[in-house]
Amino acid sequence: MKQYMRILLTITLGLTFFASMACQRTGPSSVTMGRGKFNDAIQQTNAEQLLTNIVRLRYRDTPHFMQVASVSVGMEVQIGASGSGTFPEATMNTFGLGLSGSYKEKPTVTYTPLQGEQFVTQLLSPIDERTIVLLVNTGWSISRVARISLQDLNGLENARTATGPTPDHEPRYREFKEVFLLLREIEKRGGLQLGYAQTGEGDPALNLTFAQAEADSSELARIRELLGLNPGRLVYSLGINRSGADITATSRSLMGAFYYLSQGTRVPARDERRGSVSVTMANDGGEFDWMDMLGGLMEIRTAHRRPSSAHLAVPYRGVWFYLDDADLDSKSTFVLLQQLFALQSVNVRGMMPILTIPVSN
Repeated sequence: MKQYMRILLTITLGLTFFASMACQRTGPSSVTMGRGKFNDAIQQTNAEQLLTNIVRLRYRDTPHFMQVASVSVGMEVQIGASGSGTFPEATMNTFGLGLSGSYKEKPTVTYTPLQGEQFVTQLLSPIDERTIVLLVNTGWSISRVARISLQDLNGLENARTATGPTPDHEPRYREFKEVFLLLREIEKRGGLQLGYAQTGEGDPALNLTFAQAEADSSELARIRELLGLNPGRLVYSLGINRSGADITATSRSLMGAFYYLSQGTRVPARDERRGSVSVTMANDGGEFDWMDMLGGLMEIRTAHRRPSSAHLAVPYRGVWFYLDDADLDSKSTFVLLQQLFALQSVNVRGMMPILTIPVSN
């Protein structure tokens, strides 16, 4: 009988040892298992919120922004082991072993609305010159950045009337777009640089500098013609939201950029028929196709069911609005827009948290 008791005790201690080892590994493993999933969920819902707000603007609906202020997760692990046995003298000995365990995760998510005077001011303030230079010098094409963030250049308009509710008539944009498509071609060849140079006292001057190899290029000749620039130079000063430079530009606000890109939303024909959205007329009297202006930037498509080819999709007004996974231009522009939003709203805090949700197990 003592022998059986020793066997039972050994098994029970073994089960308890392995249970305690499992408890020690639960903490680090929970970070591995949970952090990525929470991060993915927050990033995904942030992107969906932004896409929904762009679509809302196309319908002249009010956008709403809410950020995840905090995520706290409580974890509880319970593991137990048990053993039993009977050792009657006249019959066969019997043993009973048991192992039980439970794992509970209780996340609590706190949401904060982004609103108030400071946030609205940031949304409506012109995009800062240094933000534009930063984006161009961190790998974004000058064409993509400028078409989103600037609304004129040396008198050439970049759809000023499209930086608010959808206009009734085709905006002016063609010459502005041509300038930056030409600049993009030079940029691909490594023939231009946007940066600051110290010219003496005061703030450094922002310059657009062309390589010597571009001196006689047809693209630069056309750019000089459109902008009225001196043909004998390769360095031109650029002033964004300030005068006195060879090339002067006005930046649009972040909200203006949202409105501008919202014009690329392909709305259902039924919404056009019933007047839920504005229909823009072209100069030739037909319906204006916004992709003539936004081609290469953003196209938000529509489907009655969530398409399998969607990179990002949101339901709104009974249909799905989405960015196609094969539309690399729209995906790139959307990432750039997220970065602009983060840079423009830096240090802006929402009101006190008003919604704290304990997520069910």
